[in-house]
Amino acid sequence: MDTADDDTVEQAKHPNSLEVIFENQSGKTVELYWDGDNGGVLQSTLDNTNEITINTFLGHRFYFTPKDSNGSKEHKLYQATMDQYTALITLYDERTMAERGAEFERAKGQWMKAYYDRTGRRWQNYYPREPVTHHYYNATENGQIFTVSTARTHFSVCAPEQLTQADLDQLNALETEWNANPKNTKPLPAKCTEDDHKDDDDCKKLPPGFQIDNDRFYIGKMNDTIYCRPKVDADADANGNLTYEIVNICAHGPRAFRVLNFLSDDEMEHIKAVGQFLGLKRSTVSEEALLTQDRTSQTAWVERDKSFVIDNVIRR
Repeated sequence: MDTADDDTVEQAKHPNSLEVIFENQSGKTVELYWDGDNGGVLQSTLDNTNEITINTFLGHRFYFTPKDSNGSKEHKLYQATMDQYTALITLYDERTMAERGAEFERAKGQWMKAYYDRTGRRWQNYYPREPVTHHYYNATENGQIFTVSTARTHFSVCAPEQLTQADLDQLNALETEWNANPKNTKPLPAKCTEDDHKDDDDCKKLPPGFQIDNDRFYIGKMNDTIYCRPKVDADADANGNLTYEIVNICAHGPRAFRVLNFLSDDEMEHIKAVGQFLGLKRSTVSEEALLTQDRTSQTAWVERDKSFVIDNVIRR
């Protein structure tokens, strides 16, 4: 005979119940609504990078809106219907959400269903996601050195003798073609003239980059500056690779390494300029994105496909 108190007996989980994380990565404060029979029911107001976990059921619909929308579907940013494999719903910035479209969402749903059917678990990470690679050097002593090599040479501002007229003509032709496309030159939203919106993601538009190559250099132009990267560096080994020494300067945690000459002076200036253009913001800590006196740096996130210089640094 079972004599356990009713309060200690765990209730059976409803077969159609789900626990779903709703995450805001849009760069703005938004509202999350459950789409009920009588209209939207506010679930939470989410600041950028914040999330909420909701217990819900299969078939329930939720949607995001801008802050202070009063649940109006006319202004909804994204809507999702709960499926058996739904575990994480993320709202990204308007441009990213617009670029994805219905076909992307269908492919995402099919992939997540296949993952659930195969593993019995719901996918809770970014989609699409490449396999995780852990680049880690297991240092045990201070001063320990690891030698690595790469064929990713440095970008520097081109010297006049490194470019031919044909190179310049080719870069100018690419830029002219880009400017001729109305989609590329449409003005920023009217709100961007207002102080409250100047830092919104859709009010920050990096200049385009154009890339070509010749016999000796990979060449890129961005914001009227032309960069050259040698196909084979003068200091490269017989295989065309540059060699770096990674020096461990703290073996006991937190792990810290030093890599000399990893960036060229012009690469450093480019990265700083891009950060200033996008607008540096105070760095935060924890999932709640808190400001503390212990971390006073400033940060700007740059998508690697928006700068060929930064993409090359990451690949290096």
